[in-house]
Amino acid sequence: MRKMLWFMTLCMGWVLVGCQHSALMTMQQENRESEGRIVSKERELRDLETERMILEEDKESLLDELDSRQMSLDEVATRLDRLRKQNARLRADTDRERGKKADLDARIAQCQREIDALERNDQLSTAEKARRIEDLKDRIRALLKIR
Repeated sequence: MRKMLWFMTLCMGWVLVGCQHSALMTMQQENRESEGRIVSKERELRDLETERMILEEDKESLLDELDSRQMSLDEVATRLDRLRKQNARLRADTDRERGKKADLDARIAQCQREIDALERNDQLSTAEKARRIEDLKDRIRALLKIR
């Protein structure tokens, strides 16, 4: 009987050790998977930060260009299109960010409609067109500063 009890105790010990080993292996696997997800998210964050920095540099470049030279209507439209594309590339994860992005899209669309109207209007003098282009430049500059 003692041998049987000793044998059962030994078997129970092996079962417990096996269960603990299995649980430990499962936890180690979960830990490795979590570490992999963390590395992936860190890489994604670095990529997004790099993209944000590039977009910020583009924004500064656009602001400098707007300040430094007189632009034709076509150039203003081109810059506005570039701003629209950059805004479309940005990720908006929260409702607030989506709202800001939608507001910027609406403002860009309004500026584009004004550019289109200026292009179609043959009755304005060159000076008036230049004044309106400057006004558009100022509004685009303000849009760039909002971002």
